[in-house]
Amino acid sequence: MARHRRVGLTGGLLSVLFAAGCGGSPEFVFSLSTPSGSVVSFIATTTDPEVLTAAREELERPKSDRSLYILGPVAEGNGGHNVGWDWHFIPGGWELTDTSMDLCDADPQFVEDTLQDWIQKIGRYCPKEARLTAER
Repeated sequence: MARHRRVGLTGGLLSVLFAAGCGGSPEFVFSLSTPSGSVVSFIATTTDPEVLTAAREELERPKSDRSLYILGPVAEGNGGHNVGWDWHFIPGGWELTDTSMDLCDADPQFVEDTLQDWIQKIGRYCPKEARLTAER
């Protein structure tokens, strides 16, 4: 179950107008440590007002207090924003959550290496250690 707060029409409308005024969908950077100890990042975009609000609230918290991670379907290609990867979260299809099944948790490189399984069999990706680090 997602742990993001619902926003009213005014807050949602302002989020959408803000995104539109910035020349497109906001890009959110997620980072995590891999099993080898390196830090990797990926980018997801959205114009969903509820997700925008939840993401921005998460970014206002100190890094040590951020607990939400991304959950959603992925597709082939970098989507024009997830540069460096041959996959991307489907814009408008993902959410921030604090709980999910272990089946969808993996290292981003593993998703890259087995992308068709994620798209055709698993259906959703949820890197539980990934945390929001920036909006751009």
